[in-house]
Amino acid sequence: MIRRLLFFIVATTLALHTQDAPTKAQVGTVTAVSVHQSENNDGPLQYDVSLKVKDTVYVVLFTPPSGSKGVEYGVGQNVVVLIGDKSISFTKLGTSAVVPILSRHTVPTSASDGPPAPVEYFSGKTQELLAKLELSPDQEAKIKPIFEEETNRSAQVATSSPLSREEKLDQIEKITRSSDQKLKPLLSETQIEMLRDLRKDQKRDTKAFIEAREKQ
Repeated sequence: MIRRLLFFIVATTLALHTQDAPTKAQVGTVTAVSVHQSENNDGPLQYDVSLKVKDTVYVVLFTPPSGSKGVEYGVGQNVVVLIGDKSISFTKLGTSAVVPILSRHTVPTSASDGPPAPVEYFSGKTQELLAKLELSPDQEAKIKPIFEEETNRSAQVATSSPLSREEKLDQIEKITRSSDQKLKPLLSETQIEMLRDLRKDQKRDTKAFIEAREKQ
């Protein structure tokens, strides 16, 4: 059962190699957190955080700031990341931390693996929007119900057998536009522009998702 504890990413500075070049923003999922085993018991308490991004699992070293009680986390929580050669930058609610990569490994995927369930897919997309828009806590509290409704309605359309592919995509697009009308009064101009760009990517991904489900 997924533990629903909050994973706070706090602002902290770690020594990094200057040649470490991050890639574009991606969404990663926290898969495990454990206390880092170190020979120096007098040093600060640190944590090994396992983060899955696409088909790669990264283990990074997180050091809480001075005075912090530690790191609270939720396995399964999504965070926005920028992956460099030797470090990863997390972003959560506008607060960032740069952490060194301890190890990485590729997760083998089976050729028989199909697309995720519609609820899982659309929930992942809305979580991605929540993270990339860098919402304030107040904004997130107001916007989450809108995304939850969007997720449920879109998933119902995606699983509706009588509808053709084009009809599903058309209805999902209408649901998205309805959500965006509710979101705009809650967002800044910069966030609205960002949402517009993210929706373009989402529309393309959703088309590929519906097509993949039909081929199952």
